[in-house]
Amino acid sequence: MHRTTIFLGDRMSDYLDHVNAAQAYLAKLPKRLSDSTIVEAAKVEAYLALAAAVAGRDGGTNDTSRPVDRGSD
Repeated sequence: MHRTTIFLGDRMSDYLDHVNAAQAYLAKLPKRLSDSTIVEAAKVEAYLALAAAVAGRDGGTNDTSRPVDRGSD
């Protein structure tokens, strides 16, 4: 049986908090930075936020994911 995990609640909220923080940070950067530099900075922040959510490093121990049965392999 194949199972997939769907992230709910706190983990998605943590990810969105990181995205919002990245956007606020990027808005404060000098306008002379190239678009590619800004895009790369946003990619790094998003990657770190996702890695933290997946690792469960949200400061809590509650598992807010649930397995979903996708049928037999």
